Amino acid sequence: MAKRKTVLIFGVSSFLGSNLAETLKKDYRVIGTYNETPVEIPGVQTHYCDVLDRDRINFILLTFRPQYTIYAAGLHSVELAHTFPKLADALNTVGLVNVTKICEKVGSKICYISSGFVFPGEDVSYSEKDNPLPSTLFGKAKLAGEFFIQKSSLNYLIIRSCILYGRGVNHNHRTWFEALEQNVSDRVISNLDDRIYAGFLDVTYLGAVLKLCFDLEVTNRLLQLSSTDIMTHFSFGKLYCKKFNRDDKFLNKGNWFYPINDKTGTVMETLKFRLLTENIEDALNISVPSVEESLELTGARMNFIPTKEGERNKKRGTIDYL
Repeated sequence: MAKRKTVLIFGVSSFLGSNLAETLKKDYRVIGTYNETPVEIPGVQTHYCDVLDRDRINFILLTFRPQYTIYAAGLHSVELAHTFPKLADALNTVGLVNVTKICEKVGSKICYISSGFVFPGEDVSYSEKDNPLPSTLFGKAKLAGEFFIQKSSLNYLIIRSCILYGRGVNHNHRTWFEALEQNVSDRVISNLDDRIYAGFLDVTYLGAVLKLCFDLEVTNRLLQLSSTDIMTHFSFGKLYCKKFNRDDKFLNKGNWFYPINDKTGTVMETLKFRLLTENIEDALNISVPSVEESLELTGARMNFIPTKEGERNKKRGTIDYL
């Protein structure tokens, strides 16, 4: 039996990192690093590492010599990046630079998960060739990471992703999806944004895509990943309730904080982040799902009962929040 390849995930305690670890550990030896939040994931080794400490990064990479290194550390929120700009720059840009440089030295492919928020949010369809003009600090930090890797690395993979949803491992910090689940289950009002349109994908779909990229040895590419359609968080919440036979009367339209520039919290009337996905579909020979199809994946892996089954059996149609 061939020896399993190693995947090293910086930021394994994050929502993104923990879910990628859970998905990839079935096929790879997965090593994860954390900083302030120790985490235990069955089947995954975890070790302390500050991505601003080059010596520690060097030790981790030289010790485990992974074939693939995923950078999942950083602030993954537009609001947090605006509120803590220095920390966002340090973790989203400087930390990535440190890891990328040492990956080059040890021969590990650096894999970076960027965001569709590198674009300004006009009512157009964005391709990988379009000029990104981010209007937020978060988008600027993500774009800076993309540029550095493309300029400095000879062995990289960048996935520019739509909004990813799911559950994390840090119960002290719920994801927006977990908050939606809990509020719907408890029949508590949820104010969901209805101005920002984007794609939505189950985070495990990204893990499956990364595995395909590794298997097919996709190298030195920037590829966009999104659902086929875009919607707001409010529309997503309505679809979630419809799909899993839940009461949506506790969902309200809201305006989430979306800081357009460095100094104010101004929110445009409507922003749309529609990512074209032809390149990733051609490269991997896949068809990306719609948001509804992604929710079907979510239901299958979380043992939810979809609406059609629920209509036949209302008792079985409920979802228990775990």
